[in-house]
Amino acid sequence: MGILLSLASQGLEHPPAALLAVGRDPAGQVLLGRGARLADRGLCVSSAADLARLQAAPALPRHSAGAPAAASAWLNAGPLVMARGGVCLIGCWDKWSRSAAASAAGITAALESGKVVLECRDLLGTQLPSAGPSVPLQCAVWAYWSPASSARASDLRTLRTLLNTFGVPVLADVGSDEEVEDICDHLLSKATGEQILPNVVLDKDMKEFLTLVNAQPVTLTDEASRLIQDYFVASRRVRPNCLPVTAISTIAAMAEALARISLRVEATWADVVLVVWMYEVALTNLFGSCLVSPLPDICGVPFEAEYLSYQMDCRLNSIKVWLENFVKSILLSSLLVDIEDN
Repeated sequence: MGILLSLASQGLEHPPAALLAVGRDPAGQVLLGRGARLADRGLCVSSAADLARLQAAPALPRHSAGAPAAASAWLNAGPLVMARGGVCLIGCWDKWSRSAAASAAGITAALESGKVVLECRDLLGTQLPSAGPSVPLQCAVWAYWSPASSARASDLRTLRTLLNTFGVPVLADVGSDEEVEDICDHLLSKATGEQILPNVVLDKDMKEFLTLVNAQPVTLTDEASRLIQDYFVASRRVRPNCLPVTAISTIAAMAEALARISLRVEATWADVVLVVWMYEVALTNLFGSCLVSPLPDICGVPFEAEYLSYQMDCRLNSIKVWLENFVKSILLSSLLVDIEDN
């Protein structure tokens, strides 16, 4: 779901939703690669060597005032600019932090500021010390991070740092062995050219659908906006170092994306509570439960086709009730503490 919402967040006024997949399952990395192919423009940069090859791509010549027509320097676009309107898949984050720290710092700065600084290079390709102009970040950056097999305090610090940069944690563990086997069978069938099951959406059809929905403007209702702000304030009280400052804009972007793929022009409270539920499932698995009440399990019981609409409505309402009670209890307890302190 996180991959689909990130793909459907293109074309918004704010930058597309970045994606940080967390898990130890190699199948999760495969799914990210497959998902990136559904974007209008997918660019995979998995190592510093790939980045070096992209730096040789021609960009715009820069002329100094009063200089002749011949260009004396070039502006290097780089992968974050070349993936505009699509997805830039940078692969495993550990590779960047260890072997290409400077490139990792540039990616982090672009995600935090929403702008990409172009590099200046001379005609021989040597990078010049002066920084070039900046352009808006208009691609969704996807990364994968796999923690160590044994829990370490350094992993927790790294995860919190990455969340402050990417904003959205998505659990990349595929699930049961049966699900992994089904995914592998599907990928092998596509690779060998075998006939795909009729209930599986083809890549070209999904890509066309995403292109159409990304052209649809969506507005956020006042109630939905209030829910996002209340959840952010309450969650920051109980998880001060886990929910990033950019979470408000990220949740809003994903809620609007959910409305888009539902073919609606307005994102309502139902879209927000489903995105919040995804957030809470990931945060609870990564940092442990710190909620005043258990999160409703909306996936524990399978849906029945005959009562699908009714069951979905009931489960969304249960999440909304939980969210409102969670916000009220946290804010009320904080208010009582402030009164006692004064």
